[in-house]
Amino acid sequence: MQPLCRSTALAVLVLLGAVPGYAAEEQAMQQKMADCSAQAQAQNLIGDVHESFMKMCMDPKYKSASQQEMLKKCHISASAQDFKGDALHQFMNTCMKQ
Repeated sequence: MQPLCRSTALAVLVLLGAVPGYAAEEQAMQQKMADCSAQAQAQNLIGDVHESFMKMCMDPKYKSASQQEMLKKCHISASAQDFKGDALHQFMNTCMKQ
């Protein structure tokens, strides 16, 4: 009977260890969806275009490194021109659409 208790206890511990991994994966997926949605809103995407973008963005193979690089370049350019507030927001929107 004692080996059965040990096996059961071990199985429970293994399962409990797997739960945090799943929770972290779920949280990462939710963050990815929020990021993709924010990008779609920033680009004023609606309807089928929005849906296509979200599908592409949520794909694990999708790499937005080029967008990250563009964001960095736009931010550096905005800093050099000392934009603030609404002017900064407008500049970043225009810059990111190029």
